[in-house]
Amino acid sequence: MSELSLEEIRLSYRPDTIQILFIGESPPAGGGFFYLANANLFRYTREAFASVYGEKCGQGTNFLQFFKSIGCYLDDLCLEPINHLDKPTRRRKRAAAVPSLAERISSTAPCAVIVVMLAISKDVQDAVSAAQIGPIPTYSLPFPAQGWQRRYVKGLVPILQELRRTQILI
Repeated sequence: MSELSLEEIRLSYRPDTIQILFIGESPPAGGGFFYLANANLFRYTREAFASVYGEKCGQGTNFLQFFKSIGCYLDDLCLEPINHLDKPTRRRKRAAAVPSLAERISSTAPCAVIVVMLAISKDVQDAVSAAQIGPIPTYSLPFPAQGWQRRYVKGLVPILQELRRTQILI
């Protein structure tokens, strides 16, 4: 599947108003993709939402529709895959992507940001600051792979509960 078609799939799930912007590092170089409902990030994000919303959040593409319906959207710092690159190259690509992400954040003006990879937290915070949309809650979680799955879910559940309590999420 081409990168363009992955972006088209992602955009089909973009809500009119983005309340919560999830930000990952990049689309994967191969294999699963959140918006194809076949990736770790999808599975463990859905698990956390099910803990907060119950089964009304649905499974598979029904979950993706639910995610969209409550104003959630997953974007990436880098729009091309970089997870297959060496660490120095990845760091350069991340830093180079900050202005583009800042523009996307500025145009969507989310109420909160959830960073889904601790290693990109500073880059995303730089983009949020550069977007000049005012201070917004920004949370960082580990990517749910390589043993971090439980920590991701246990971290996301209270964030979702807080965002519901403050009525950022319905």
